[in-house]
Amino acid sequence: MKVAIYQKVPSSERGKAISPQDIREFALAQGWEIYNCYQDYISPSGNSRRTGWIELMVDARQHNFELILIRRLDQIFYLATEAAEILKELKQSGTGLRSYSELWFDTTSISGEALFHLTLFYAALEENRKYQNLKSGLDYARKMGCQVGRPRVTQRPHFNQAYGDILERLRAGQISRRQAARALGIGYATLKRLIDSKYQGLRDS
Repeated sequence: MKVAIYQKVPSSERGKAISPQDIREFALAQGWEIYNCYQDYISPSGNSRRTGWIELMVDARQHNFELILIRRLDQIFYLATEAAEILKELKQSGTGLRSYSELWFDTTSISGEALFHLTLFYAALEENRKYQNLKSGLDYARKMGCQVGRPRVTQRPHFNQAYGDILERLRAGQISRRQAARALGIGYATLKRLIDSKYQGLRDS
């Protein structure tokens, strides 16, 4: 079986060929063939551009290997929603995922299918929790009299006066609708809705 190895290393080691020797030895001990070793660099702030992971996923879609061997789970995802997206994509490409440090995490094992569905379940719970928290926050803001969402263009300071002036010029044929929309800082469709709702007799020519 062909396997791909993935790891993250400190950015201070950039440019050096860092081989995950312990993981390589583990893979070879299983009788696996190592297709390639991918790695990303972690900045002092903990950020990573993940170019190595992106390259790995491209190769996975092309079925260049059957298994991805990682050092730790937190090197590829932190949230259940992230895990669900990655596992679904790997499942579609027929690629397994196994952790070197967390031996219990192996999607190719007998419990792998259960692990996959359990991850999707927790991801759904996580998304629902985020939605409920957002909804509660918006409801509280409304009760406190706060503006929720994008304000209407008619609520902008001095908009109504400017709109009245522009409308007079528009009706006099001094400017086009597109010029009027640009002058008001709104889209053409928004201007059309405003005109049609207030002045039904004014139509596009």
